[in-house]
Amino acid sequence: MRKKFILCCIFVVLLITLPLYGVYHKIAEKDLYYFTSSIAMKDNTIFIGTNDGPTGNHPLLVIDVQNPFSPQIIGNYGGFQNIKEICVYDTIIYLAHDLGGLTIGNIADPNNIAMTNLFDGLTFNSIKAQDDYAFAGTDLGFIVMNISSPQNPSLVDTIYTPEIEDVFLDQNTAYAITDSGLFIIDISIPDESIIIGVFSNDFLYPISIAYHNNHVYIADCSHIYIVDVLDPQNPILVGDRFHPGRPQSFYEEDTILYASDHLYGFGMYDISNPTEIVLVNNYVSPRKVVDCCMNDNYVFIADWAYGLEIIERDDSPNPYLIQNYSCDSLIINGYLDRSQYIYFSDYYRGLGLYDRSDPTATPIFPVDSIYGEDLASYGSYVYMTYHWWDGGSIDGILIYNCENPLQPELVYDCPYDVSNMKIHDSYMYSDNVDRVRIFSLNDPESPYYLGYIRRLDSINDYDVSDSLICICNNDSHAPYHEGLYLYNTFDSGYPQEISFLELDHEIFELEVFDTIALAAYYNESWYGSNTGFYVIDISDPTSPEILDHIIVHQDDSRIFISGFGSIRFAKNNNTLVVADNSNNRLITYDCTDFSNIQIKDEFWWNYKTTGISFNNNELITCNFGNGITVLDWTDNLGLDEPQISDLGFGIRVFPNPIISSTNISFSIKETGNIKITLYNIKGQKITSITDDIYMPGEYTIEWNGNSVFINSYSSGVYLMGFEKDGVVIDVQKVILLE
Repeated sequence: MRKKFILCCIFVVLLITLPLYGVYHKIAEKDLYYFTSSIAMKDNTIFIGTNDGPTGNHPLLVIDVQNPFSPQIIGNYGGFQNIKEICVYDTIIYLAHDLGGLTIGNIADPNNIAMTNLFDGLTFNSIKAQDDYAFAGTDLGFIVMNISSPQNPSLVDTIYTPEIEDVFLDQNTAYAITDSGLFIIDISIPDESIIIGVFSNDFLYPISIAYHNNHVYIADCSHIYIVDVLDPQNPILVGDRFHPGRPQSFYEEDTILYASDHLYGFGMYDISNPTEIVLVNNYVSPRKVVDCCMNDNYVFIADWAYGLEIIERDDSPNPYLIQNYSCDSLIINGYLDRSQYIYFSDYYRGLGLYDRSDPTATPIFPVDSIYGEDLASYGSYVYMTYHWWDGGSIDGILIYNCENPLQPELVYDCPYDVSNMKIHDSYMYSDNVDRVRIFSLNDPESPYYLGYIRRLDSINDYDVSDSLICICNNDSHAPYHEGLYLYNTFDSGYPQEISFLELDHEIFELEVFDTIALAAYYNESWYGSNTGFYVIDISDPTSPEILDHIIVHQDDSRIFISGFGSIRFAKNNNTLVVADNSNNRLITYDCTDFSNIQIKDEFWWNYKTTGISFNNNELITCNFGNGITVLDWTDNLGLDEPQISDLGFGIRVFPNPIISSTNISFSIKETGNIKITLYNIKGQKITSITDDIYMPGEYTIEWNGNSVFINSYSSGVYLMGFEKDGVVIDVQKVILLE
């Protein structure tokens, strides 16, 4: 345990020396109950624009983030329609919105902002300010305002162009994006601004631009266009990077381009080589990221339907990482771990594979331009469900013979409409809304349809064991009910219902481990639902029994989106790992006794996990938007009980887990400085509990975690470090429960 703490300290040192490319873990969130559209920051105050609700009822929200672990809403100003951009300049805030005109507010006192509306009749889409001038993109074109009198700006110039969606300023040059192209404008004399160059292009949905080192980056629907503007009179397109995530806004810092978008969430691109920008990391949000701002330590994310997320800028190395298999624009739906080779299904390129002996190589894609979904294997064959990009539904199954694993041979294209495919023994299963279909694989290259389990109402997931087919039905229309249905397998005769277990939640994930079924639910409504799972004993299939009910997260206010709010399961011996996608966590439980599962650890996780499994001591995760990650889970497979110090200090923390408060007892034989500090699981300091001189004797400190800790930090595992006279004498694991 002490070694683990020292390693964590090393990681913190590395954090200080490494470039801040990544953003890894969320430290706080704030549900805003509005659809967000834009964000800006001034000192310790965040301003968030919204575009939710009836006309004229899109508020500006003001949030105090002086304590980033506990953001507080301090203002709510209504009367707007679709706030598109917020510009903060000195003590003035400028709001570009659809209601008509420009709204200006004095934010010297963020708790009491006085608003003024100007320029009625103009629709403002974007606004930036520098050197006593503001430059705006409107439905008429490019607008220049003198803001030397900030609360009474005067219009000094207008350049008529097609409607401008976004503006970026670089000293004496403004870059403005429209549907018909990029306009390059000389603003060295602001009230005599002039267009000096145009890059003509029929953009589909231009929404944001950024600039770095003579290159302009344009977000357009599913592309990032790179335009060389070294010669502003002759701009040249030098890059067109396909970006399936639908980029929403750009933020440039040094050689990193931060792209907020629908799928990746918050992606970071290395643009040191503008013609070959590379995704170096990403943070996938519960819904979709529309905008962000940041300071030296934190990134503040406006999530369209979730609210405000605050994540810590952190590049400390992952102590468990073996290898990350990734390439450009990967969006992975599923994977198969087949010893030396990892096969996966990609959102746009179908079947791909990595050779684990050559992890830096580009993956192989035998078939291009199809939507790859589920993967399963049988013998030397790999099966993948798919549909074409321009199709509205899944079109079939591609069957590959992988006897030569690096050269999969397509042997059959099945016409069956199949989804959520599983293969067990010599049968292939799939669900289609209200039934589970069964196919024989006696001829692996030509599945033969046998029949289906009788019609249910709505099937979200199912699983198959040696003797059972377990199906979760999620509607309650007679004669069926919401819960778990058990059927015999085809080997014991045509599948018949054995039993039914009613559950109080709609189940979206089901995993069977021998005689235990884990049934997970999440985000049952737009706001205010729990995330958790049932532990069900199915050893007697005629009488399934709920052994435990685990709450992963209480009052989960994230909006449901299939596959993103979900949790995934993996099990190795007595260790259960749960990927909690709502909170970007990997949680490890001790499941020695399934009727009394105990949390062991939790780990930050940057991605949405679409698949997770064990290969001996390796934990393999399939990450939406960031490839496949292999982690060494050896140290996390044994139960790591908190230890009592053997150095004569008798340190004890009780109760542990901590709900509202705990007692910390210890004894010392010689006078000295005792320091007790709380760290997160990565060894980063959270708070100091005591730092004082103690005389010889026995002591008990009552630590009221409710006010100091619980309101600011999430449930999970933390480390409590004990020092005497600057020497670490013990580290104990403590668990906080909300």
